[in-house]
Amino acid sequence: MNIRQLLLLGSAGILTSPGFLNSFAAAQEDQVQRQETITVTAQKREQSLQDVAGSVAAFDAVTIEERGLSTIESLVQATPGLVYQESSGSSQLTVRGVGLLVNTGVAEPAVGTHIDGVFQPRASVSAIQFLDLERIEVLRGPQGTLYGRNTTGGTVNFVLAKPAEEFEGFGAVGLGSYNEISAKAYFTGPIAGDKMLGRLSAVYSERDGFYDNINTGSEPLSRQEWGVRGALRIVPTSDITIDLSAFHQEEQGSYPLQHSFNGNPFVDGLVLGGFLPAGSVIIPDKEWETADDTEPFTEVETNMVSLEANWTVSDKFQIKSITGFTDHQLGPQVFDADGTSLGIVNIGSTSNPRLGTSEALSQEFNFSGTSAADRLDWLVGLYYFHEDHEHSIPSYFVDPLVQTIVGAAFAPVLGDGARFTDQQQQVSETTESQAIFADVTYSLTDKVRVGAGARYTDDSKEIDQTLIANATAGVGGPVPFGTPVPLPLCEDQRTDLGFSDTNFKVRGEWDVDADAMLYGQWQNGFKDGGVNLGVCGDEFDKEEIEALEIGVKTSWLNGAFVLNASAFSYDYSNMQTLAFRNTTDSFIYNIPQAEIMGAEIEAVARPTDDFSVDLGLALLDTEIKEAESFDTFNPAAGVQDLAGNDLPSSPSYTLLLGANYEWDIGMGSIDLRGEIFNSDSYNFRVFSNPEDEQENYSLINLYATYRSPGDRYLVRAFVKNLSDEAHYKFLLFSPLVGQAGEYAEPRTFGVELGMHF
Repeated sequence: MNIRQLLLLGSAGILTSPGFLNSFAAAQEDQVQRQETITVTAQKREQSLQDVAGSVAAFDAVTIEERGLSTIESLVQATPGLVYQESSGSSQLTVRGVGLLVNTGVAEPAVGTHIDGVFQPRASVSAIQFLDLERIEVLRGPQGTLYGRNTTGGTVNFVLAKPAEEFEGFGAVGLGSYNEISAKAYFTGPIAGDKMLGRLSAVYSERDGFYDNINTGSEPLSRQEWGVRGALRIVPTSDITIDLSAFHQEEQGSYPLQHSFNGNPFVDGLVLGGFLPAGSVIIPDKEWETADDTEPFTEVETNMVSLEANWTVSDKFQIKSITGFTDHQLGPQVFDADGTSLGIVNIGSTSNPRLGTSEALSQEFNFSGTSAADRLDWLVGLYYFHEDHEHSIPSYFVDPLVQTIVGAAFAPVLGDGARFTDQQQQVSETTESQAIFADVTYSLTDKVRVGAGARYTDDSKEIDQTLIANATAGVGGPVPFGTPVPLPLCEDQRTDLGFSDTNFKVRGEWDVDADAMLYGQWQNGFKDGGVNLGVCGDEFDKEEIEALEIGVKTSWLNGAFVLNASAFSYDYSNMQTLAFRNTTDSFIYNIPQAEIMGAEIEAVARPTDDFSVDLGLALLDTEIKEAESFDTFNPAAGVQDLAGNDLPSSPSYTLLLGANYEWDIGMGSIDLRGEIFNSDSYNFRVFSNPEDEQENYSLINLYATYRSPGDRYLVRAFVKNLSDEAHYKFLLFSPLVGQAGEYAEPRTFGVELGMHF
């Protein structure tokens, strides 16, 4: 642990010290409970957040609305230890240094996303805005026993709002930066007495882009999205509840784009070789600028249906069934992949865009109850998952000069002057997963509990892959000059993969007193391997993780002070990451061994009914223990020994400090919140080059909400990134484009008017 981390830990200790607590302890005598209790289902049962033996961040509906936490990206500034990147419309989420570090379209997330308990297999689902939320849960650490494969980093659970027993509704309209317009509404209440309840919600938003294209004059990164959701709760008997939910959501916009950082090595080579005059290619050198020669375009559509049935057989035995179906499509998508005015490489074209589709069906049964005079709390589950996924990524070398330069590799086959015009990558993948799992907790005494869990998973993948390079023949070749020549590297190449694993979890819990719990646990998890999309038949292995965690959950002074802390150590094997084999071919490979250590502190203090402060601090120390790789950014170094390097997307600390003040003005109330989020620097790749680094950055956010008497009317206002600080949304290196990526949003502001009825 370095000096900076010790200083941060010390500053957090001030807030958690006995002296600080004693300063307002007397004011809490004879006071009612100060903090709202959040109920979560992190362990597949309803529990108070403070009763969960594990590190969980949870946000209720009020917090989600007031702080705009409707996307995974927005959760970063509310959840220390969470790092979010978004590339080509797909989210790359990292928790405690474990996450999805690739964007090829075939790798699966390491941090799972669940909507109403239904697993979402595609990373592009996680990038959408979720509507009508009741709660969000962020579970840190591997969740191999209860949630299964592809949760080596953790999971984010989005819980949608359920129908209410009494009629109510809400509607709001908003205005914001970059001509943003938004509207949302919901209606809920009884349809047939208390036997059937309903809920209908909708959301719409649009805004202009915040980037300037200095080549074409356009303003990319505009977005337009809308969604509608319907939900029914059917209660045929007092013991059975059936929840049916369905939503449809669409998004389109002028994204993604590539911002070229630190110049472009390919253009530099053309200038140095005398192929181009210096200064003839526009390369942006300012924040929030691009010089794309092709206007980007993306469409995303998601449909999901879920059916949850709960049957209370007796007060000691319950059965739950969760059925889910998701139909998701990313694309059509077209964008300039180099960020310059020269047509180096485009992803997709109007007639042949990038397109990814996914149809996923899942079924889960949970059987739970208590035994042994209520000392044994148990759960047994069965799980089935099936997905049909297809993905096509065409890449075009647009400029004739670029075609000639790149096509030189084909000259021995097609003659001098051969041109490489495009490459077609296609994959069709069917995944089937079956699992059985169990989790038990036994109370040795009224204060001491032990628990264990296990899950057996059997996965199979059937993959058909096609990779074709298209070129035109040069002079002196075996075919006439200018003839289009497809060069199949593989066509409908079939690969069958199987992954099976048994994951375990053991834990102990000790209620030190009524307001404090200590816990310790060991667990493991895994994520499936697969086949690289851009290299025929090239497989990557599954990754595995073992995690040890100890923690404390406390609530003191009638709930006026809540402190949760945890420390953890990971043994990380075969981490999946991305590299480039040559100029055009990216591929996923495995880092054999890495270690992660860290700690987290989350605290909320409410000395009065009107004022509260909150702190979140995550410390992280990562190290690659064993790995070698070739860096195309630095070919002179040859094969590099990566031992000792940090893992990507792993800042040594992230810190959130916020304060809320509730002000009664007589004619209603005003809630004010200010917060500052600070992240230490981190690298985007395993090579730890300074050019790949996200520097230390801070974001300041301000929120204000006015509520009329009776809470019927409200006005919300916000400013995010008040200091207009630039930081990366993602950064990727390839030999053709150099460091290219996208800045996250600059300063934004908005206001919303709402009414309850």
